[in-house]
Amino acid sequence: MRLINSLISFHLRQTCPDSKARVGELNTPHGVVATPIFLPVGSQGTVKTLIPEELRDIGIPMILANTYHLYLRPGIDVIEKMGGLHKFMAWDRAILTDSGGYQIFSLARNGAVFTGQGRHNIRNAAYRQVEQPVDPDCGCYTCGTFSTAYLHHLFSCNELLAYRLATIHNLNFINNLMGKARSAILNGTFSSFQDSFLAGYKTANEQIRLNQKQKWLKSQNISE
Repeated sequence: MRLINSLISFHLRQTCPDSKARVGELNTPHGVVATPIFLPVGSQGTVKTLIPEELRDIGIPMILANTYHLYLRPGIDVIEKMGGLHKFMAWDRAILTDSGGYQIFSLARNGAVFTGQGRHNIRNAAYRQVEQPVDPDCGCYTCGTFSTAYLHHLFSCNELLAYRLATIHNLNFINNLMGKARSAILNGTFSSFQDSFLAGYKTANEQIRLNQKQKWLKSQNISE
């Protein structure tokens, strides 16, 4: 066990013998976080479109907030007066704060949903009459309730519900994927798990992805 400070420690549980991938536990005052882990971004003290209860139902143990953004708005004085960030945003699980502007990608901004077969842009006309859910193998609320055609309709109309439903699905998918990865590491089978996942996961053409992103940014009057 490695002591990070008097309240936080990290314990390495197991290293996969062939891949050297590791599973650990981060012990915090707000719960134990198994690693590797995906952290939903809550830069402004909120994960966009979702309430804390929904994040807990998905099984999210920790979120990421941006110290600099919160310093600007609402300000340290407000957060302190409200009893700290956890109380301010009604989140009783762990928070990682960072002042950097880096994140791997944004979930559910331009119609992107993730499945075991790859990333899909639900705005595409090909999904207009698809009766099946986004991912038939997913047990999330979105996939258990709505068709892909309905999500396509919501995104086409720029309805706020589109972003909520896509975020619920995407967070479920990635959180479950992390759980499967940890189990594979503990079982010493991570390399075969990785090979199997990548064999079925079709990556998007990078240029097409960038073009789609630029179109969406332009439609929202956002510049990079």
